Amino acid sequence: AFGVVAFGIAAWTHLRAVRKAAPFKPVTARSHPRLWRIFEPVAITAGLPRVGLAVLDSPALNAFAYGFAKRNATVVVTRALIDALDDEELE
Repeated sequence: AFGVVAFGIAAWTHLRAVRKAAPFKPVTARSHPRLWRIFEPVAITAGLPRVGLAVLDSPALNAFAYGFAKRNATVVVTRALIDALDDEELE
């Protein structure tokens, strides 16, 4: 039981630290249609559940997954990566 509690605390602390270090903003299909148009078919083909998309305003070319559960699973892409790559490369 202690291990489960310790893991829960560590996971919660980790998620908070990531959000503080990388203050990304969730995006919608309306606010970022290009990103959603690319991401949605890839997720469906891979059999992934619908997850959130977010953009981090950063000059770094990077992307990462955030979250441990369906309720907070998010793919985060930096603004620089979106601007630097064409649609095929973003796939």
